[in-house]
Amino acid sequence: MKKWLLLTAAVMLTACEPQTGGSLAAAPPHRAPPQLIPDEPFRADRPESSFVAPSMSLAWQAAQLDNGLRIVLLERHDLPIVSIRLSMNRGRFDVDAPPEAFSMLTHAMAHGGADSRGPEALDTAYRSLGSWYWVSFSRDWCSLDAKLASRDLEPVLDLLSATALHPNLASPTFERLRDDWAAGMSKPPTSAPPPMMHDILTLLGADSAHGFTSLSKKRMQELTTSEVTALYEKIFQPEQATLVVVGDATMDSVKAAASRSLGGWRRRSGPFGRPAIVGPLISPSHALLVQRNEQHVDTILLARGPAPSSEDAPALRVLAHCLGDPWSSLHEALREENGANYSMGAELMVMRDGSTIRIGVPLEAPKAMRMLEVTLAAIDAIRTSGPRMDDFERARALILAQWRSGVSTNDGLATGAAQAIAMGTGLDSIAEYPARIMAVTPDDVRRAANRYLARESLRLVVGGPAAMLPPMRNLGLGPVETMSSP
Repeated sequence: MKKWLLLTAAVMLTACEPQTGGSLAAAPPHRAPPQLIPDEPFRADRPESSFVAPSMSLAWQAAQLDNGLRIVLLERHDLPIVSIRLSMNRGRFDVDAPPEAFSMLTHAMAHGGADSRGPEALDTAYRSLGSWYWVSFSRDWCSLDAKLASRDLEPVLDLLSATALHPNLASPTFERLRDDWAAGMSKPPTSAPPPMMHDILTLLGADSAHGFTSLSKKRMQELTTSEVTALYEKIFQPEQATLVVVGDATMDSVKAAASRSLGGWRRRSGPFGRPAIVGPLISPSHALLVQRNEQHVDTILLARGPAPSSEDAPALRVLAHCLGDPWSSLHEALREENGANYSMGAELMVMRDGSTIRIGVPLEAPKAMRMLEVTLAAIDAIRTSGPRMDDFERARALILAQWRSGVSTNDGLATGAAQAIAMGTGLDSIAEYPARIMAVTPDDVRRAANRYLARESLRLVVGGPAAMLPPMRNLGLGPVETMSSP
């Protein structure tokens, strides 16, 4: 055993000794470490990284029925889905009627059914087709909306036309809906701004049709079916209507369905022209304190703006985003540097012959006046030097991202088309919008700020305690009126 172990050890030692002569193994060749970055010559030139505006070709088709009803179609056959807007290019600014009548007509057409069907039967009919339906009224237009499978175009259009042509505005349905609607007005608001907004916009434009009036519960309860019927007959007329269809449909199928459902629609009165809405672009400054015994203060700065077709409109929209978006320097100053605010925003409300820019900031009462001064200083800085470039670039990118989101759906395109027709900007304005935004320069934003947000053009509404009155008078925005909170 010992001899065997010694022999094994000797063999192992021999194997471990270096080899000589022809038995020497060749050493592996030296290799350079792998090239991690490709060295093709073209990679020395870095690609352009600037933002590229989206673009889209929209092939709208148009037709018209014998009764004057216009049809607008955009074919999109990717999915078997269709969106419809039966749009009237008349709204609250076009008819001399109390705001309660408009509110009631919207409610009745959404929840009152049609002469041939009660509200439950109408709702069941839509549900059985898997369709979505709603009614919307705005200042410049109103529409009956539906979303449906393409195979159900005819039956859904039949249902939609039943409401458009024969809404149930008679007793006792009318009184039931009116009382329900008035009862809902008694509920306390969830926040302060909504009741303030009626007074804000009244102050901003009470001298023109673009003024607003707060809804009155008493007046709502006094509404009669004849008042609402008269309003309906002025607005819902075929010569003032456009059937917008976007989705998996052809003009032949849409026209055939529309002729069947809406071809018998006849004018009840009118038609009447749209009144010119003349309001001052630069209105006198005005400040209002809505007194509330709370430590939470709501502040809203407002100013008049141009019509959507104006050359200034894109720059004013970029300006609104530069001021009010969560990443803006103003938002950073209010929230990060002073801890005074967690939700602010700026909005451009577009109307047919004008617009309103609103900057809303809820604040803590002890910091409110100082933060209002910061907000006014931010506006003055843009008027003097233009927007910060990072604010400006992000604002344009966000606006175009929102546009892209809207035109990516049938619903978004259908609503955009109905709005463009009512505003008088034309269907081509939808596809042209990105180019208009990309053409805006920082100097355009500066000029828009000077024209529309000068101190003498601003209106201010504050909802807060009476102690806010003396410092409000020192802001340089004109005399301050007071009123009690609704």
